[in-house]
Amino acid sequence: MAPTLCALLCFMGLCWCRLTWAQEDASRRPSLTAEPGLVIPRGQPVSFRCQGPPGTKLYRLKEELRQQFMDLPAAEGRGLFSVETAPNTAGNYSCQYKIQTVWSEPSNTLQLVVTGLYEPPSLSALPGPNVTAGQNVTLRCQTELWFSSAALAKDGETVGFGSALHTGPGSRTDFLLAAVSDAQQGRYRCYSFHGAASAEWSSPSAPVELRLTERTNADPGRDLQSGFTSLKVGILVGVSAFLVLTFLFLSLRRWCPSRLGKGGRDTEVKTARRPDPARTTPGETMFAAVSDDRQAEEARQEDTALQREGPQEVTYAQLDHKSLKRGAEPPPPSGPVEPSVYAVLPPVSSA
Repeated sequence: MAPTLCALLCFMGLCWCRLTWAQEDASRRPSLTAEPGLVIPRGQPVSFRCQGPPGTKLYRLKEELRQQFMDLPAAEGRGLFSVETAPNTAGNYSCQYKIQTVWSEPSNTLQLVVTGLYEPPSLSALPGPNVTAGQNVTLRCQTELWFSSAALAKDGETVGFGSALHTGPGSRTDFLLAAVSDAQQGRYRCYSFHGAASAEWSSPSAPVELRLTERTNADPGRDLQSGFTSLKVGILVGVSAFLVLTFLFLSLRRWCPSRLGKGGRDTEVKTARRPDPARTTPGETMFAAVSDDRQAEEARQEDTALQREGPQEVTYAQLDHKSLKRGAEPPPPSGPVEPSVYAVLPPVSSA
């Protein structure tokens, strides 16, 4: 109900509307925040701010576990409470505001954690602090004392809790970071505490810096380009090998002599020099043709005979030096030349 209407009704003797208006405003819950945070080392102050609607006369900060509270007039601190942290100040906090004689509903609950009450544990990264993106990493919080639980913090903010595994007199808690990504890089610390006093923690461990050394998000374009590169290299290697083999084959054919004829015998091909037709008589031309035919036939017969009879004896003739000297004398006067007739003698066979 609006204040103006309430004032009018109160003037008419109906002042009960003021109480109704206060009850309506008190039905809104206040908000509670903590600065600089909710995990505070022992001995350092923390500020709680309780925010209510206009018309609030009094604020109350309450610790729920011990049922302790602090009242602060709105005109003095505007709902700002300063608390010096100690073991007895750790716990869950909420606040209320008061309008007239009516208290509001409790605000949201905040847990104040006080650290530094026990010896710090040790924190290690398995397999190591430098990991590949997408790899699993285990952060192990270990202490020589017996604790039931542990908390993990990243860059000053609590990110996880875990139960401790007891190993002899000490305890160990493993925090698994699956498929590490960029968002999980940072500085980590851990705390140990007892379950019955979950707001009273040990001192923080030494920090562990988790860093990524490589990314696993494969680039399809890069993989495709790598595949094409490998294919090109394979093609070039194959073409190069083919060219080298071709060159070797051609070189062998060029520099190795060919084997011709039958029985593995080398045949020497000779080119007969023919006489000049302008200086040759008809008789000489006829003789040359007959001689060529006879020589070809004789060569075939001789080759056949040699193949059948095998090795033959060679007959040597002694030359007359005087006759050779007379052959050097000038030839007789030119005249008609009679054709010569040659007879083929059979080879002498061995007895």
